[in-house]
Amino acid sequence: MTAKELQLWLHTQFPVENERHEWKEWRSLKSNISGRKGEDLVSYVSALANMDGGCVVIGAQDKTLVTTGIQDFADYTPENVVHRILGKTPGLPSLGLRIEVLQASDTGAIVWLVHVPRHAARQPVLAHDRAWQRDGDSLTDLREDRRKAILNELMAGHDWSAGVLTTATLTDLDPQAIAKAREKFATKHQRERWAADIETWSVTEFLDRAKITLHGQITRTALLLLGRPDSVALLTPNSAEISWLVREERIAKLAASWMASQKTISLASAPPVFTATRGWRGP
Repeated sequence: MTAKELQLWLHTQFPVENERHEWKEWRSLKSNISGRKGEDLVSYVSALANMDGGCVVIGAQDKTLVTTGIQDFADYTPENVVHRILGKTPGLPSLGLRIEVLQASDTGAIVWLVHVPRHAARQPVLAHDRAWQRDGDSLTDLREDRRKAILNELMAGHDWSAGVLTTATLTDLDPQAIAKAREKFATKHQRERWAADIETWSVTEFLDRAKITLHGQITRTALLLLGRPDSVALLTPNSAEISWLVREERIAKLAASWMASQKTISLASAPPVFTATRGWRGP
């Protein structure tokens, strides 16, 4: 691409500066990779990673994205700068962090695209011992609401339903639903040597033994299965809804079974046909 074509391409890919895109006209990398806190590359990497990740464009003019190019690389290369960034940004996932090099065919101007991954679950990304966030055209400390959102994210394998609702109590559960649950629990475990004791357990003991509550504390499971209708608000912002996922092969099998049944119905309801030469002919 020529310098003009590169400029147009950059405008298409990164039209505005925001929480995902940052433009930097740095002609020298010497003090801009890890230099002044809140102004260097590692600070912007922290800010982008603490949202949804993004890209820092280096070597293009602010706003116009004219490709001025990087002229002084100091001792940085696309390979070693990745290690430098990771060493200065605790919490940043290495997977997805990469440098893409673009060069104008007519002017030779070199532009770096620093692709920044999203933070790991429950782990803000730091730079200069601080977590950063974009605020207008500059950076600021990570706001408390965003920090809490990151720290409360679900981790892979985490059981959301087992989470304790600290504001919920036994009064948020429906006594009739608890009685029905006890009845079903007793039926399921009727062969156990302690089955006769189930009716004597207190509500707290029963719910703990049934693994519906945790050490007497109300879990999301308890509220979903046994909660009063007016206690649903305690699950906010989540929905009080249980759904089932039907796998594709199961859907295909059900569809084939339905189609077969329709064909049988069609054949059974078709009238017989008679011909002069062959006699009766069924459908």
